[in-house]
Amino acid sequence: MKYKVVLIGCGRSGTTFMTDVLKKNGYKVGHECLGQDGGCGWKLLEKHNVDLWEGDCDNVIHIVRNPLDCIASMQTHVQSLFDTLSVNLGTINENKKIKDKVHLASKVWLDVNKYCYEKSDGIYINIENHKMIGDIIEMKDLHAKGRRNKRPHKLFTKRILSSPYWPEIQQFSQKFGY
Repeated sequence: MKYKVVLIGCGRSGTTFMTDVLKKNGYKVGHECLGQDGGCGWKLLEKHNVDLWEGDCDNVIHIVRNPLDCIASMQTHVQSLFDTLSVNLGTINENKKIKDKVHLASKVWLDVNKYCYEKSDGIYINIENHKMIGDIIEMKDLHAKGRRNKRPHKLFTKRILSSPYWPEIQQFSQKFGY
């Protein structure tokens, strides 16, 4: 099977929103799973899913969100999500030692985005400018609106900026214009 598009990214980077936008543009995609035309979500990074789409997809696109916003939003994730991602990225032993959730979310953001950047050959879109996708795949309506999650988030900026991973996050996120 040849998939048209797979969007991969860190949890809370806009995968739900982009799934809706793609569906409104006629793509039969799944969220956190593969549909007829592909899929969108962090669960596509699990090894058994990567094995399904890698090498069999026309467009693998890394979706990225401002790290401060994404990491703050990741505070709503449960520990099992961090563990699942860490197992699939081979960083579980290292990440299990991190007790502070903000620091863990910072490390997972960095690990996931580096992995996605590699798997997408550097092809990415910023969720803040999701219309960039029209430069990569055919879109009938770049003004389509997807739903945005309305989860309450606390502001963690000061703690994120004090994370030992912040300097590397800051340097890496410059690739995406942050």
